[in-house]
This record gives sequence, structure tokens and C-alpha cells, in this order.
Amino acid sequence: MNDSSGKMQELIRENALLKNRIRELEQAEAERKSKENPCSEADELSRKGEERYRGILDNIEEAYYEVDLNGSLTFFNNTAVINLGYTNNEMMGMNFRQYVDN
Repeated sequence: MNDSSGKMQELIRENALLKNRIRELEQAEAERKSKENPCSEADELSRKGEERYRGILDNIEEAYYEVDLNGSLTFFNNTAVINLGYTNNEMMGMNFRQYVDN
């Protein structure tokens, strides 16, 4: 084996070692952050679940909304906005008496 081929093999080996060390350091950092803020992973899962839930509700053809105990809107999908003819800002907090016939 000539000298340049041996150097190339040594560089490849060192590169692999450095990649492994970087991976180890990244994993240690992730574990450290997880210990500092154990809720972050649960928060991330919750956020992803909420995004998925919202995506489903915004793509159904039926109006969906939630009200509090006083009858004020607290959550609604895009179809509800379109069907009632208000903007998101107008609807948030609107009481059912404002959009239901007497």
C-alpha cells in the first residue's frame, strides 16, 4: 500500500471516529436538556397532537364548535366560521344568543 492510500484510510477512520463522538455529544446534550426540562417532550407530543386534531377539524365539511358553560364560543373550525359568516376574531367569545334564532 502506498503512502497516500494509507493516509486516506487514516483520514476515513478519523472521520468515522469524529462522527461517532459528535453523535455521542448530541445525545448527551439531548439527555441533559431532557433532565432540565422533563415536560418539554410531553409538551411537544401534546402540541403535535393538537395540531393533528386541529387539522382534522379544519378539513371536515361539518361545522364544529365548543362553548363554555355560559354558552360562549371557545373553539370552532373553519366550516363553522364560513357557515355563520363571521370572522375568527368576531366569533371567539361570541355567545350563542348572537348566532341562534330565538
